[in-house]
This record gives sequence, C-alpha cells and structure tokens, in this order.
Amino acid sequence: GLAIERAGQEYTVHQGRYPVVFLTLKDVKTLNWDDCLGHLRQVISGEFKRHEMLLEGGVLDTEEQKQFQKIRACECAGYELERSLSNLLTWLERATGEQ
Repeated sequence: GLAIERAGQEYTVHQGRYPVVFLTLKDVKTLNWDDCLGHLRQVISGEFKRHEMLLEGGVLDTEEQKQFQKIRACECAGYELERSLSNLLTWLERATGEQ
C-alpha cells in the first residue's frame, strides 16, 4: 500500500511487471464432484480468456495453441485441466520473460 509508494522507485519499478494468474473458488459451492469439476473448468477457462494475448505473436506453437483454445472453450478433458495452470504459467513466463 502506501508504505510501498513511499519507498520509491526501488519497489514501483516492479509494479505491473510480472504476469498474474487470479483464481477464486468462492463461488464453487456444489455437493458433487462432477459439478465441482465443471465450475473449476469455467474458472480456469475465464483465466485463459484473460490471457488470450498468448495466442498472438508466436508465443505458442500450433499444438499449444490447440490446448489453449480447448481450455478456453471449456472443452478440455480432466487430464488436460490438471496441467492447465502449469501450462499457463509456463507460457506466461515465455511471453514476458518473468515468473
């Protein structure tokens, strides 16, 4: 907050520099696993939509683009969903050079 602002440029040079993945599961309030998985798929899909710029500029190869689009469209299998956040973080690091 304000302490960081007062600290000056030492900290402010880092603002907005790093890619951010934001997930909230507060609205996932289901009583069975299938519904929970469906909600989780939608949450992750929303985050992929927020990072659609990865589809531009040659960051992803053809296979990675297909994976990205399947997850974004909520059409991925469970095993693809398991690796989706790890893949997203890898691709963001590749695109930005930051972790």
